[in-house]
Amino acid sequence: MIDEKVVMQCGHCRNRTVFNMEGEYIHKVSPEGGLLPENVYDVTTWRIMQCLTCSQPTLEQISKTIEEKYYHTDEESREWEELLSEPETKILYPTDTIGITPHPSTDMPEDVAKDFNEARSVFSGSPRSSAALLRLAVQKLCKCLGQSGKKINDDIAALVKAGLTPRVQKALDIVRVIGNNAVHPGEIDLE
Repeated sequence: MIDEKVVMQCGHCRNRTVFNMEGEYIHKVSPEGGLLPENVYDVTTWRIMQCLTCSQPTLEQISKTIEEKYYHTDEESREWEELLSEPETKILYPTDTIGITPHPSTDMPEDVAKDFNEARSVFSGSPRSSAALLRLAVQKLCKCLGQSGKKINDDIAALVKAGLTPRVQKALDIVRVIGNNAVHPGEIDLE
């Protein structure tokens, strides 16, 4: 066991807490193409950690590019590494970010809530799919509120005339535009 502690938010219990480092694996390879010096490496580290609050595991991946440096004289010898790229950290498990996305309103119609929850469940793996599903949920919600359900922009405008607050209108328009661009070519890049 590695005697290292990490503080971060747990993907299981959502607490900002301490994790015990349970194990680590480091993989170091020379970048493909052969254009870089021999002492340059892509390094990927996988770390398994355990949350001290809920005891659940987390798998983290850290990727970086380094250059190994050496200094040798008759009196001393030193080795070190210099970062050539900023480390990129990803949580590979748990992959489910559903706990950090909002829940549907309790008075949301059941078929709308079903689409909303599906959008929540795919958010971490496919934000574009999530945006498209949220747009569908808004369109169904407009229909439940007495609109035609055919042209979402017209439905939102009619709801504004009926007294919908500007804040809610803005939120619905954001979902409409981003959802449209998730499934149709446009200028918004969800990546």
